[in-house]
Amino acid sequence: MYLRKVYNYSWFGGPSTEGAWGGYNPIIEYAFRVAVCGYPHNGRPLTSGISVLPGTYQGDQEFEVSAFVIDDGTVTGTWLHWNVNDPKPGDDSVAMTADGDIYTGTFNPTAVLGDTVYYWVSATDDDDNRSMENLLSPNNFHVIAPENPDAEILLVLENTFIDPDYYPGFTWEFILDSLGYTYEVW
Repeated sequence: MYLRKVYNYSWFGGPSTEGAWGGYNPIIEYAFRVAVCGYPHNGRPLTSGISVLPGTYQGDQEFEVSAFVIDDGTVTGTWLHWNVNDPKPGDDSVAMTADGDIYTGTFNPTAVLGDTVYYWVSATDDDDNRSMENLLSPNNFHVIAPENPDAEILLVLENTFIDPDYYPGFTWEFILDSLGYTYEVW
């Protein structure tokens, strides 16, 4: 059984004008699209919020993935699937454990430097409906090699950007270079 999306388009032409509600106004325009998914009785389990794992230096370790799984009946099982260097599900999977509607699974892909690890979440319900989320666009992460394996400092540049055109001497890399540190940038 599949879910059917119904789209409803509405157009508002700005402020109300004499009896022309929704009439076109070139000055102020607002448009929105509403998607309504019909969930038929006995539909398949729905999965969302699958953990996003970042790239790593170590691919031979345990990784934990969680997902939100619901159904109109009872979810009878969820599984975490993974494959190394192939964006199609393989034979590797592990059962996920439930804590309410949050399911968690741990896996070790035994990946090495240069590998890409792809992973999916599947579920079944009491009506024997099955689903596999993110099948066409699986979550993935890369196992990368550090450029400076003997680095003294790991410089994590997350949500930090200093425009070198405005502050040519103020970048973390410039500062660490000028102090003579060996560092790795993440």
